[in-house]
Amino acid sequence: MWWFLGALIIVGILASSISGASKKNAEIHEKSEKNRLIEARARAYADYLRRTSGTSAIHSMSDAELIEHVTSAIRGYTKETEETTNGLGLFAGGAIILAIFVGASGAPPIVAILIAGGGIWFLYGQYKKEIQKIDESYTSKGFELDRLKIQ
Repeated sequence: MWWFLGALIIVGILASSISGASKKNAEIHEKSEKNRLIEARARAYADYLRRTSGTSAIHSMSDAELIEHVTSAIRGYTKETEETTNGLGLFAGGAIILAIFVGASGAPPIVAILIAGGGIWFLYGQYKKEIQKIDESYTSKGFELDRLKIQ
């Protein structure tokens, strides 16, 4: 009986380590795929800028410099929008948890609904403002936002 329990524990440990390694490999693959998409997008956008831009700064850059310039813009835009989304999503979760606690404390249900709804409504407005600031900063640098977004 004890040997069966020991074998079961060992199998569980092995399955857990295999699962962890598999998850790590999936994360590495996802990151490399994202990098590949960013590089492809940057090369295409750099070619587009080279053909259509009227600014001398774009034409004076070498191909490698222009690709690096566009790549850093794509990475920066992606990072800023993801951080904004994740941060405000965390606060929205906090508003929902607060509403659950208020509702569980015996307050009228409308109070919990108003806290959750008002919090999410406020955070959505903040999200729109933050994304608009990010968009304006990249637009003012001469980038087209649709070309910076990774699908």
